[in-house]
Amino acid sequence: MSIFLARVKMLRDLLKECSVEGILVTQQVNFSWLTGGRAYINGNSEGSVAPILITKDRVFLIANNIEAQRLKEEEIGDEIEVIEYGWHEVNGQNRCIYSALGNGKFITDVQLKKEISLLRYTLCEEDVERYKVIGRLVGQAVEETCREILPGMSEWEISGVLCKKCLDRGLEPFVHLVGTDWRAEKYRHPLPTDKRLDKYALVAVNAMKFGLWVSATRLVCFGQVPDEIRKRFEAVVRVDACFIANTRPGNTVGQVFKKAIKAYQETGFEGQWKCHHQGGLTGYSSREYKATPDMDIVIGANQAFAWNPSISGTKSEDTILVREGENEIITQTGEYPLIEVEYEGQRVLRPDILVR
Repeated sequence: MSIFLARVKMLRDLLKECSVEGILVTQQVNFSWLTGGRAYINGNSEGSVAPILITKDRVFLIANNIEAQRLKEEEIGDEIEVIEYGWHEVNGQNRCIYSALGNGKFITDVQLKKEISLLRYTLCEEDVERYKVIGRLVGQAVEETCREILPGMSEWEISGVLCKKCLDRGLEPFVHLVGTDWRAEKYRHPLPTDKRLDKYALVAVNAMKFGLWVSATRLVCFGQVPDEIRKRFEAVVRVDACFIANTRPGNTVGQVFKKAIKAYQETGFEGQWKCHHQGGLTGYSSREYKATPDMDIVIGANQAFAWNPSISGTKSEDTILVREGENEIITQTGEYPLIEVEYEGQRVLRPDILVR
């Protein structure tokens, strides 16, 4: 059974539980989870440009004449029937929905937000294999950027290099952060500015392909790394190693988070976790949720996490897959310097600061 048909079946099970005739998928995240396709013009909008209606025995795309052909030919499979209406038609979308349902009742994915989110949390093997490829592409893009940028470049120019590296690989970089020198220390979310690189840069990206989101951060320094930055960096990679080592099936998110808080304390940077969120579950959403110390959500195999602990001026971030055997870091390429961190007997490799 294809991923699409398997997920349609999941939604039909919800349809039965809700005693309705149809489920209308209206959100981009669920459109991508269902089809692997893109249902947006503006990537910042939560709603899709065309909803998918799932009934007990059929699946319809309800699209206006601007979007119908592209979506049919490039984003969805042959298993979805297309009902088209004119973009100028008043209530055209509703007319198409009721032409398919008759007098039947339907419920939207917004009304089933929690139930469908839980379905998205665990990835199938096809997702996993695709994710590994995407993760490596994102890692290559951000690492090549750090190897090629030069002092004197503005943060906008650095961001441009990063975005081009992503786009050349078919990745859409929805978040691209660049903090150079003092801006990396001052701001946790350094959107690029005209500030020019002197010696040090933090480069972060959150990119998407086939609906799957990947996050990674890399650091680069021109000349010797300042002692204070090195101290903070060695602390933050230890915290990250704690997150990665403990993100295992059966542990709760809260348990993992509390261990990381302890790691912050042990490294002498108690309280730094309060200055920025620490990441959380990813996959078909940039963050399905941001982890907190009191979360009792149980971690499962084939889930993806992107932890991003930070200490002023430094951050450690990769995307990992939780597997039955051991976790896989999908954004490490093997082409960037690594630092080995030992955490409670486990050896975790983290990207080092690239010195140029």
